[in-house]
Amino acid sequence: MGEVRPGPAHERLGVLVGEWVGEEEFAATPWAPAGTARSRHSLRSGVGGLAVVHDYEQARGGGDPFLGHGFFTVDPGTGEVVWFFLDSTGFPPDTPLRGDWDGEGVLRLAKTTPRGQARHVFRFHGDAFEHEIDVRLGDAAAFSPFARGRFHRV
Repeated sequence: MGEVRPGPAHERLGVLVGEWVGEEEFAATPWAPAGTARSRHSLRSGVGGLAVVHDYEQARGGGDPFLGHGFFTVDPGTGEVVWFFLDSTGFPPDTPLRGDWDGEGVLRLAKTTPRGQARHVFRFHGDAFEHEIDVRLGDAAAFSPFARGRFHRV
């Protein structure tokens, strides 16, 4: 198997790279109550340009921080953006989120797990981005808003 080299799809992920801070609002879930948080996304290029490595830290109400780590890359077979992500809830990343760019500056990703389904939308505007997460948990009939965040580059 030949070596995969970064291409235009990998380069497009470069919009993610940087240090980002912002505020998030969360709906209640079986894992946590509704609330707000101050969060940081630290994203850097890695694996010779084939991935964007992601570290996440969220501070809510004086408790222990909520942490996450993952990476974005491009599936060479499908061209889809994939995002593997593990967080401090402890559930392993059994499957990545998958999706693609929707126009200029909008990345849409989704995944299904035994706990439900999640849809993420990242909207980039220069040195700012919005991150929306909608979920459908258990046997719910429809998706509902879970998180809304606004971040700026520092």
